[in-house]
Amino acid sequence: MEHVAPRGLETRMFERILVALDRGRASRCALHKAVDIARSANAKVTAVFVLDHHLTAVDVLRDISEERIFRLFLHEEAENELRYARKMFSSNGVKGRTSMIDTSGESVADAICRAAITENADLVVIGHREPTAFQKIFGNVTSKVVKKSDAFVLLVSEGEEDHIRAGASR
Repeated sequence: MEHVAPRGLETRMFERILVALDRGRASRCALHKAVDIARSANAKVTAVFVLDHHLTAVDVLRDISEERIFRLFLHEEAENELRYARKMFSSNGVKGRTSMIDTSGESVADAICRAAITENADLVVIGHREPTAFQKIFGNVTSKVVKKSDAFVLLVSEGEEDHIRAGASR
């Protein structure tokens, strides 16, 4: 599958790209896009996986032993995605690093935006999937990152066109 930067994006040279990962297919597409852009621009990529323990602990599980098992599972899944990202960097000759971030009581979107600031990212690449009815009412991670980020945000959907929004301060 050929990954090409969307029209107009190739004229902007990015130096630092942050890609947000989860366990979804759109996330993998976002990683591929970030690597392609980084290769073209000779940019560095930071792949982050945000662990949202608050949601799992409070809303999903009540039993402490089940919670520990779920956290271990989530940590292992995160490490698998980050390992895949490191392989992508290596096989494409891209300078990159990976990071697992805990929400520390903040939203996933806020954690991604905080990581973008910490990494001084020019571009945030994030996978996008169709929001559920609940997410349409209250917002989803992707829409919140688009609204809050000062960096350019590239949304990558599997099977759809890529969309870009110019950041407020860049």
